[in-house]
Amino acid sequence: MRHLNDPLYYCLIWPMVGGIEKLMHRLFIFCACTLLIALYLMPYAAPTPTVLALQNTPTPESLGNPILGGGGGKIAYASNKGANFDIYVISLDGGDPVRLTDSPSSEWRPAWSPDGRRILYSSVVDGNEDLYVMDADGSNRIRLTDAFGRDSNAVWSPDGKKLAFVSERDGLSEIYVMDADGNNQINITNNNFRDSFPQWSPDGKQIVYEAAIGTANWDVYIIPATGGDPFQLTDHPSFDGLPAWSPDGTTIAFASARDGSSMDIFTIPATGGEVKKLTNIASDDKFPMYSPDGKYIAFYSDENPGRDDNGSILIMNVDGSDVFLLTDDNVHGYYPAWQPPVVTYVRGDDPTSPVARR
Repeated sequence: MRHLNDPLYYCLIWPMVGGIEKLMHRLFIFCACTLLIALYLMPYAAPTPTVLALQNTPTPESLGNPILGGGGGKIAYASNKGANFDIYVISLDGGDPVRLTDSPSSEWRPAWSPDGRRILYSSVVDGNEDLYVMDADGSNRIRLTDAFGRDSNAVWSPDGKKLAFVSERDGLSEIYVMDADGNNQINITNNNFRDSFPQWSPDGKQIVYEAAIGTANWDVYIIPATGGDPFQLTDHPSFDGLPAWSPDGTTIAFASARDGSSMDIFTIPATGGEVKKLTNIASDDKFPMYSPDGKYIAFYSDENPGRDDNGSILIMNVDGSDVFLLTDDNVHGYYPAWQPPVVTYVRGDDPTSPVARR
């Protein structure tokens, strides 16, 4: 009576030895047994990881914002489209990039003034890198620094009265702050670190930057804008740097190689906490920069799937979704900077007293 302990007997034979009612009951048991066996034998299917893909969107209007990012409608960046690096601007409603600088020297690291009317940048003249400012159309260029050693990576304070920048005049790279006209240059880090890439907090009270102790790796720090003890925001064996502050002051975006050999864009609360990964494009993604309304992040990526070029400017939603290509020059496009809303002034008024926005 071995069949009494055999489940297949009850599934296949026993239903055929009774009446119709019994047969239907046994047929139900047979179907249930078949389903259980199929589920047991089915191979486990692991969930497919979500990988961001480039969407070659023709124009940003497809994201539903007539002026993407809530600013003046342009992004400035540095590109080696010509013989050397120059400053370009590209409109967010489509069109070709416009070249603003064209000199034998290289110009890079553009940064908009808070009123959207001027652009800071670095330029190498006579073998030394210094800071310059020009109008948004490339005219009226003025030199701001002329010190021994490299001055670079300058950014405006939110009120437009101060500039933070990096200088190597004392040997190591340090964070300095000066007046917007180039006067009163003060070293606010003054340490044995290598400090670089400063960005102001939206309230103008703090500066986030990257730093490395000796030959150690780079991490993200925050320091009072007047100087003082820095607060270490990240602490990881891999590179963490190139930070940017969100317009609402709550979040820092930065580039990191913590998940592999290539860099990706991550975010972390400005007070410390959970790190979130935004990009995963199998390339070096860096130089994140928030849009003025905080809804988007522009960044540089050195590789686009299916293409063989040197790198482009990309834009994504602040949560890392809807990544699309902004520049497609087959050349490097570094340091994206989002234009703030353009402020219009009454003729002859102090530029610090805006009367209208357009």
